[in-house]
Amino acid sequence: MGEPETVGAFAKFWERVKSFFLSVGRFFLRYPAAVVGTVLLVVGAVLLAAFGKRLQIGGLLGRLWGRAEPDPEAILRPPPGRVDPETGKPIELGQPDPNGFVQPVAVELKKPGIFSDPDKVTVVAPDGKEVEVKLPTGVKSGDVIPKVTAVVKERREGNETPFTMPDLCPICASPLEKPEGEVVWRCPNLSCPARLRESLLHFVSRDAMNIDGFGEALVDQLLEKGMVKDPADLYTLRLDELETLERMGRKSGAKILNALQESKKNPLARLINGLGIRLVGEVTARDLAMRFPTLEALSSATQEELLTVPEVGEKVAQSLRSFFSDPSNLTLLEKLAEVGVSPSPPEPSQQLSLPWKGMKFVFTGELPSLERREAEAMVRSLGGEATGSVSGKTSFVVAGEAAGSKLAKALSLKVPVLSQEEFLRLFQEAGGSWEQG
Repeated sequence: MGEPETVGAFAKFWERVKSFFLSVGRFFLRYPAAVVGTVLLVVGAVLLAAFGKRLQIGGLLGRLWGRAEPDPEAILRPPPGRVDPETGKPIELGQPDPNGFVQPVAVELKKPGIFSDPDKVTVVAPDGKEVEVKLPTGVKSGDVIPKVTAVVKERREGNETPFTMPDLCPICASPLEKPEGEVVWRCPNLSCPARLRESLLHFVSRDAMNIDGFGEALVDQLLEKGMVKDPADLYTLRLDELETLERMGRKSGAKILNALQESKKNPLARLINGLGIRLVGEVTARDLAMRFPTLEALSSATQEELLTVPEVGEKVAQSLRSFFSDPSNLTLLEKLAEVGVSPSPPEPSQQLSLPWKGMKFVFTGELPSLERREAEAMVRSLGGEATGSVSGKTSFVVAGEAAGSKLAKALSLKVPVLSQEEFLRLFQEAGGSWEQG
């Protein structure tokens, strides 16, 4: 990776300062204090102007004065390759996702994210030129999310080509749209292959319908062979059809069909989330299911009724009304009902009692026998909120092995810290049900 530039620049800066004052110190002693002070101020200003930017003085002084302002630890500068928009994520948007492709550096960095609004950043990608890529600090192994933060303009040679967003979807060539007041461009074509692929993957995902056995390879085969055109078609698959697919035997095919059959009675919140309604995720889907116990009730709810649901504002309510007013979406709901998808409403106890409502939990470190996603779902099942950062409003921090800065911050703020065992006991005392797998 090489020595971070900040460290190298600081060392050179300090050596120059020491050398300077050792060589002229005796000279300054011959003059009055006022003259010496004036000269020192001038020299300091020159040094700050010359080296301040490279030394990131603002960050250094910020730490001295106690400001919690982030300061990059290192800047990696890989030569760029190209910038390509990819369509389909997030699936409810059909949003082209521009990525800059660079030569791998350090942690196999290949595709840092780039802002989709060309007014915010200009990305250049000539062969051999360089862009600054900042690696976020405070992320655990495997969770690095790099992005392009700046262009090294002083290394340009004049033959660079600015990146601009395309006017057409790179997958289906439909004209892209940019809703008023938003910065992202979207593909409006509901039949776009990329949107369909992502919608299927989301529908079967763990946070949605949780159908075991489906992965990208299987979904790709089903689409290539024309066996599915929407999520409802998954429930019409036959064993003899699945056996024709690569790496799919009779036993594996039977397991998938069983998983599909079991998912027909999933909780309503899972189906709502699985539909991929824009701005509606797992938490909002749960809140909607609590308020509207059937899909029919939700689809016919007015804007005013939707606004009575916690976490549902004007934009979410408009998105819901738009989804349930679209004929193609209504057709999908009819098809799901025809193939036997009949989600179960929330239990009465869930609707009447949410003992952790208003409480915020933060998980840090590796828990002995609970996956992070499972633990967060347990919190939400009792009405609580699982957040990613610790603050004075945090109710509990659940710490596992190798807990990091979140634990330290919890202790400094005197936020109660629980072990997994204590968390499970608290969960069961509040009426939650958990069995170790």
